[in-house]
Amino acid sequence: MRSSELMKRLGITREMLRYYEKEQLIAPSREEENGYRQYTQQDGFELLRIKDLQAHRLSIQEVRKSLTYQTLNMQQQQLLSIEQNLQEQIRSLTSQLSRIQRHRLFIEDSMAEEHKVTELNTYGIYKLMLLGEGVPDAPETKGIAAEWLQNMPFTEIGWTLPWPDTFDGQSLHAQIGLISMPHCAFERNLTTDSPVYFFPPGKSILVMVSTDDPFSVPAAAFSPLAEYARAHRYHVISDISGRYSGFDYRDGKKRYFFSARVLVKKIK
Repeated sequence: MRSSELMKRLGITREMLRYYEKEQLIAPSREEENGYRQYTQQDGFELLRIKDLQAHRLSIQEVRKSLTYQTLNMQQQQLLSIEQNLQEQIRSLTSQLSRIQRHRLFIEDSMAEEHKVTELNTYGIYKLMLLGEGVPDAPETKGIAAEWLQNMPFTEIGWTLPWPDTFDGQSLHAQIGLISMPHCAFERNLTTDSPVYFFPPGKSILVMVSTDDPFSVPAAAFSPLAEYARAHRYHVISDISGRYSGFDYRDGKKRYFFSARVLVKKIK
């Protein structure tokens, strides 16, 4: 049969036929008098096999190998490998969906709960500081940063600031970089050696803050944490740690929103 009849029977396009011929997956004969391509029933069957194999996400190279010499046992092993890869993709996408949902809720909190202090038990977190005053210029940072950036959103933008001695008239210099939950670092096999450090788990108090300069933040922005700690007889035992949630415009100025948490312990 000619190309037009085969395309009509199988519902495929001329471009597809030419592509498969170019990749040497099919080899139609030619009419002697005019050079028109001629396809047999076997060619049609091979085209069905090609589409079936591609539906299993095989590359053209894998399709070619399957068409030429794979036994039933080899096909079974190939499909098992594809199944395992798909299961891994499902796990990865499920984890990514969870991260995105959590980040969306985090943005909602930033919009609605600025200045409101929350008390919670927090997990530890890995931190890789990259920008800001006092960030060490370690030679290994570049490679780790590239690795962590490739794994967003399993890593996120984070910051750290010193806990102030006073909350009046001073600015705190922030360091900004990347953060990762321990289970994400393990799942993605992230490097956690120095200069990565671990912010420990524990009892925390948290507040959402906004600033027009993420690297220099008025200490007054953290006064709700200090007031809450005093009111509830907590002693602050860590620097300020948090993560970036997004930006908005307030009074014509761009404002960056971060969470800010500190570890606390009860004063006896």
